[in-house]
Amino acid sequence: MNENGPKHNISEEKIKAVLKAYHLIGEFLEEILPPELLYNDHFRKGLDEALKDVKSGKTREIRSFDEFTS
Repeated sequence: MNENGPKHNISEEKIKAVLKAYHLIGEFLEEILPPELLYNDHFRKGLDEALKDVKSGKTREIRSFDEFTS
């Protein structure tokens, strides 16, 4: 992928499958573990601020990448 980095012969389909699995694992972990174990303090504070902005109407919640780019 990176011109200067290691070169691997990995198909786009394989990368998409790995990313899908990664997100599935993340969703699973979010269901069973408290945020304190999954995220560092800095990330949690930023997430809390973002959720407050959404709740107050300063921003709107995005649920997909397509919504984010539109």
